Order: sequence, then C-alpha cells, then structure tokens
Amino acid sequence: MAETREGTSATSSALERLRSSQPVGSATSDAPRAPGSTADAHALPPEAPRPTAPAKNAPRQGKSAQDKPARPTTPPTPSRPPAARHMGTGRPAVDASGSPKRLSDWFDNLHQPDWATTRVQLSDAMGRRRAAAAERSRERAAARRVRERARAAQEAADRAAAAERAETKRLEAERAAAERAREELLKREEAERAASAAQHATLVERARQAIETSHTLPQSPIDDLLEEEELPERQPVWVEEPDEEPIYIPPYNLPSTDPDPAENRQDAYRRVAVSVAAALTLFLGFPALGWFGGTTVHATPDSPFHPDVALLSIEVDSFALWGVVFLALGAFAAYQWHPTQRSSPRQRSLGYVAGGAGVLGALWLLAARNGMVSTSLWISIVTTGLLVYGLRMLNLRTARSRTERILVDAPVGLYLGWMLVVAPMNLGVWLTSRGIDVLLPASLWGVVALLGATWAAVSFCMSERGRIVVAIGFAWGLFWLMMARLIGQNESAAVAIMAGLCAFITLLATENRRYQIGHAERRAARGQRTEF
Repeated sequence: MAETREGTSATSSALERLRSSQPVGSATSDAPRAPGSTADAHALPPEAPRPTAPAKNAPRQGKSAQDKPARPTTPPTPSRPPAARHMGTGRPAVDASGSPKRLSDWFDNLHQPDWATTRVQLSDAMGRRRAAAAERSRERAAARRVRERARAAQEAADRAAAAERAETKRLEAERAAAERAREELLKREEAERAASAAQHATLVERARQAIETSHTLPQSPIDDLLEEEELPERQPVWVEEPDEEPIYIPPYNLPSTDPDPAENRQDAYRRVAVSVAAALTLFLGFPALGWFGGTTVHATPDSPFHPDVALLSIEVDSFALWGVVFLALGAFAAYQWHPTQRSSPRQRSLGYVAGGAGVLGALWLLAARNGMVSTSLWISIVTTGLLVYGLRMLNLRTARSRTERILVDAPVGLYLGWMLVVAPMNLGVWLTSRGIDVLLPASLWGVVALLGATWAAVSFCMSERGRIVVAIGFAWGLFWLMMARLIGQNESAAVAIMAGLCAFITLLATENRRYQIGHAERRAARGQRTEF
C-alpha cells in the first residue's frame, strides 16, 4: 500500500514538471492565427473526456469508472507563442504527434486513486486471505488430529498384539515348565521306587544298617545282682535317610550290634555257679514231683495244696509244668557255655538270677510237699521277684538270634508266667489255712487276686515284641484253676469264669502286641511311615 502511494506521488510530480515546461496552445489568444499554420497545428483542441484505463492497483469490482468521483483538473496554463517558447527553451518545436505529447496526454488522463475505497478493498482482501489461511490451518489441524488418532489407534493395536504375543509365550513357557516338572517328578518317583526296591531286602538287614547304636553295657564284673547299676531304656530310631525323620520307632530296644566284651575270670565263675544250680534244681525238683518215685505235693489227703482246699488251688496235673521249667533251666545253663554266650552282657546280668530261681523252685516243691505253707509262700514271693528282675534285664538287652531267644528268654518267661499263678495260689492256701476272712467272701477275694495277677501278666507279656511264652505259662495255670472250680468239690462259678476270661485276655493281648509290631516292621521295610 505504501509502495503504491509513493509511486503515485512520483508520477504526479513528474506530470507537473512536464506541464510547466511545455507551451500550451492558447485558444483565448488575442492574435489571430492563419489557418494551416504551425501554431494551429500545435494548438490543442478542447479537451474531451477520454476513457481512462483502470488503475493498476484498483480493486477488481463490478463498478465502472464513472461511478467514481471526478478528479479535479488543473486550470490550463496560458500558452506562449512558438517563438517565445523556442526562445525560452532553446529547443526546436516538437510535433504534436510526438512522444512527449502522447505521454503528456496519457499522464493527463490519469486519475488520482480513491485511497479510502482502496484501503477498504485491501482490508477486505486481507481479511478474506486471513480467513482462508485460518480455514486452511483448521483443515491442516483436523487432518493432523485425524492422523494422530489413526497413529494412536495403530500403536494401541500394535501394543495389544505385542501383549497378546507375550501372554501366549508366557503360557507356553508355563506349560513347558509344568510338563518338565511333571516329568522330573515321575522320574524321581521311579528312582525312589527303584532305590526302595533295591535297598529293602529284609527287615533284619535294614535294622542292622539303619539303627542307631544301642546302649553298651558296662564291662565291670557283677559281684552282687542287687547292687548292679540298671541301664536306662533307650528307643533306637529306625530312619530311612540320615537327614530325614524316622519312619519307624520300635517300642522296644533293638538288638545290639556291639561285640561282646572280653572274657574274664568272673565269667568262668558265673558259668560254673549256674551249672551247679541247674543240676541241683534237677536233682531236687524231679523227686519232689514224684517222677522218680517218692511222695508228691498232693500225695496226702490233708495236703493244704489239694484242689478242694482253697478257691485258688489248681489241679494236680498242672504241676507237670514244673518239669518243663526245670528242663528249660538246664538248657539255659548248658547254652551259657557257648562261645557266643561266655561273656555276653545278657548272661552276665541274668545267669545268677536264673540259677537262683531254679533252686528256689525246687525248694518250693519240697516245702509244699511237706506242708510248709508259710515257707512256701515266702519262697514263691522271692522267686517271682527274681524272675521279674530277670525279665527286666532281658527287655533292656534284646536277644540277637532265634536260638538265644529260645534257650534264654523262653525259660525265664515260662517260669515267670507259671509263678504268677503259683504265688496267688500259695497266698490263698495260706489265708485258708489260717482261717482269715476279711470283709468280702472268699470267692470275691479270689476274683480280685486273679485280676491283679492278670494285670501283672499282661504287662510282662506286652514287653519287647510280645512275650508269648509268659502268656502260655500264665494261661496254663489259669486253665487248671478253672477246671478245679468247675469239676472239683470246691466249686465256684465266679472264680472259674474269671480264670477263663483272664487266660483269654492275656493270650489275646500278647498276640495283638506281636501282630502290631510285625505289621509296623513290614510297613517300615517297604519304606512306609508307621506310627506304633
């Protein structure tokens, strides 16, 4: 806009200088001019309005040039004579048809632009241009937003696809890990079964390999049985592996695998003493039984031990068990000379006890045959106490072989079971011979005595793995007691029934103990945990 104004000002200045420098023909001159003269030729006809060309910078609108206000014209300058003009300028006259004239005419026809209208038009044009630019900017922004939304949607879709691929890979990895874990578990189970099948050969072999070392007996000689120090009970642990919990804890002391101590002179004295005691037992016991002639315990009709005297007296035939006991003690004395038993800790703790109990048994028969009730009662009590102590020693040190169990444990157990019947019988005979009747009838006292003896017998029978020999000796005596009360003259249904029940209970409890331990050891041999 400023450039247009500057160009117009320059043009107007040039036009003014041109008009002032060129002579103009005067139509109002006082001198007459001849027609056809040069002055006439240079005289300008009266100016008529010419169609003007539209300005270069004029706005292109539908209005014509006539609608614009007329440009004020400059009053014509009085013309000078040609001679004077030439004289003043010093230049020859220029023909009217020359270029300066045409340029002057062109400049004269120029009109001054309408600056207010032009300004409005330019402002409108600029507004339209700015509106168009703003519209284009909005269109570009909308297109950019559309592109951004499309890009964001594509990125979201790509992220979702990547997440789905990652989740698929994770699930595949988890399935593969689970499959590997299952295969490893199956392999481990197969290996464990194979190892269990290879290692579990026999119960005894597993016990020797996996059981802790049992308590070792002191090696000092036994001078006095009553002053011998008793060993505390231990429960060896049967384990599957050294670092694992035990699968089976036996309720008894397992056999010791320690070697026997060195043999000394005390062992020789003990073997000789036990052998002499066993020979004395056989020499005194069998004649008292009447097997080699002579009188027996029930030979006289007024014998206090006759089955018809006291309610706890047993039949005569039951005394045949004395002979079995004496023979078993003889086998015990002979077995102690075996190389494996000469310095055995079990023989050291049991030899004097078994020999003394055998001699006391023979003395009991002699006292009973002679009617010495009080003496026989004390002998039966002492004998029973020695046998209980001997069984205690056997439980602390379990037999290491079947032969040892038969020739050492069986004689002591059978003797103890039999004495658990003989001692109550002797007590009942002594009370009957003294005529003692306290509070309750004799039959009820007999029932009470049987219950006490049965409780003691069951306790001894359920020690170690279940001592069936003790139960057999006790049941033998109760059977003959029941027969004496049923078919004898001194009948008692209460005592007979109680004797039969007690014998049955003792055998049943012992066999149950043996079954439970055997079942637990079989399960442990298969590697299965067992709680006894």
